[in-house]
Amino acid sequence: MPKQLNAPRGTVKYKEQIKLWQSKFRILKDWDIQYSDDNDWTGGCNFGTNKAEIFPWGQGEVPNDYIFHEIIHICLGAIRNNNTIKEKREAEELFVQDLCIIMGDKCGAGTLKT
Repeated sequence: MPKQLNAPRGTVKYKEQIKLWQSKFRILKDWDIQYSDDNDWTGGCNFGTNKAEIFPWGQGEVPNDYIFHEIIHICLGAIRNNNTIKEKREAEELFVQDLCIIMGDKCGAGTLKT
């Protein structure tokens, strides 16, 4: 994949990781998730527009699971932001099913494929 000109370093580096992990969670299918390379930005979610920005790790080496970790935070926020208890339960169930599939793929355990 050719490197984008004038793109902040994290934008290019983490774009594919974000795309991969986002595709694994059905509750994030309509979200626009970006990585911010601005160290002054603290990240955040806008539940009205389904947009999220992952803030930079900061100093030192970025852990391998950092993007996955942040995607989980976005999923939890999306679950909490549903209007009714029924919607929250349905979103939580989708999240748990998808997480079980990921864990099954990584650990070789049985999964509840839907």
